[in-house]
Amino acid sequence: MKKIIILILLFPCFVFSNDVNKNLENFLDECYKQNLFSGSVCIMKNFKPIFEKSYGSSNVQLNNLNSFDTKYNIASIGKMFTLILILQLIENGELNENDNIAKYLPLFDKEKFKDVTVKHLITHSSGFGDFINPEFIQNKNNYNSLNDILKLISETNLSFPPGTEKEYSNSGYCILGGIVESITGKSFGDVINEKIFKTLGMNNTEYKMPSDYDQLKAIGYIQGIKGNLNPTGNMLIGSTPAGGVYSTINDMLKFDFSLFNDNKLLTDNSKLLLFSEFKDVKYNSFSDMINDPGFGSMIAGGAPGFNSLYLLLPSKGYTGFIFSNFDNGAERVEKGIVDILNGKTPEIPKPMLGIYLFKKLNELGSEYFINNISAIVNEASVQFEHDGVLNNIGYQFLNNGFINEAIAIFKYNVEIFPNISNCYDSLAEAYLESGDKTKAIEFYELALKLDPDNKRITDTLKKLNNLSR
Repeated sequence: MKKIIILILLFPCFVFSNDVNKNLENFLDECYKQNLFSGSVCIMKNFKPIFEKSYGSSNVQLNNLNSFDTKYNIASIGKMFTLILILQLIENGELNENDNIAKYLPLFDKEKFKDVTVKHLITHSSGFGDFINPEFIQNKNNYNSLNDILKLISETNLSFPPGTEKEYSNSGYCILGGIVESITGKSFGDVINEKIFKTLGMNNTEYKMPSDYDQLKAIGYIQGIKGNLNPTGNMLIGSTPAGGVYSTINDMLKFDFSLFNDNKLLTDNSKLLLFSEFKDVKYNSFSDMINDPGFGSMIAGGAPGFNSLYLLLPSKGYTGFIFSNFDNGAERVEKGIVDILNGKTPEIPKPMLGIYLFKKLNELGSEYFINNISAIVNEASVQFEHDGVLNNIGYQFLNNGFINEAIAIFKYNVEIFPNISNCYDSLAEAYLESGDKTKAIEFYELALKLDPDNKRITDTLKKLNNLSR
């Protein structure tokens, strides 16, 4: 999961009591008032709702309000559905976790993939990375089927020998989806509808493209550095086996109930594998796991403008969902909600980091901001788990005309993530925007060293080098 938690002191008007429902309402009401959250929250105790409330608009332009029938993009929570389908095939004896992927997908019958197994894909230890990058999003209309995506993935190289390391992989879960299609002879969308959604009566959950119009579908928003809301429709790629399913709180309540109370989807032995993702665990049974006070999980999903969390504290009887159509909206309120469930007084999150940095720019001036960007960011007490946070903020500054400030942000991102090609790529683009072709070439070349197969960077360098002659 990709978490950014920024906290300040508790706001003075918060009154903490023994009433969990009231504490949750006070906390989330305040978050909404401060424009920190938009979405729907349902917290259950023993599968009965103890708090259920929606905030904000699913479509700001049309003034449609969020509700428990709003269809949110639940992003990587959808990986649970893919893994369930894989486990069903294993239960039926149609698939073995130790099989090589080429057994089901001839597209991957290549020497470089000969050691990749189904289990490697499940455990994010295959060496496959993430096909979702700026180049893919820019050309997303060229990929109209899962097979189109699989062809793209098959042309990439592994980051490491299978089983030697771990790296979160959207590509790996798309390959799992391809295996489902190969074994069943049906499209992944048809299989997920038949085996999960229809089985549980999840009638408003859909495997679909982002352009499909639906009045109940939420629009995702990224909060700009000036506090404005920017819709993200053009940044979304649609549903894949790696995520992007649209679902409602009401439908996901059916899913949650089934996982813990019946075997319509999986046997209890398979559920143990589901929640452990095939990792070695100390539990002898699914029952042992969910009754262990030390077991808790937060399954998360994030897509541009959407953030979803599936809360699991089963030994205490708590499960729940936090769906937001604000970027990082669910993760922003997660800690406060969990604190309340654990009997602690919550803290109200700060504004998004981009808004915070823009405020600091206005307070401190451009020269100080550029020269002290690392100290300013560190004052915000941010935990960066991936390069995308500062990268996105840098582009917001760049798109608002703050080119030198954007360069400073991108440079600091390179310091934090020196082995990520995209960081150098973004810094090069900012230098190019500033008119400094020499610096742009320097950082495009560094980006290409880390990602030598990147055709876009290669083509850009050729053009810049020709212009420099």
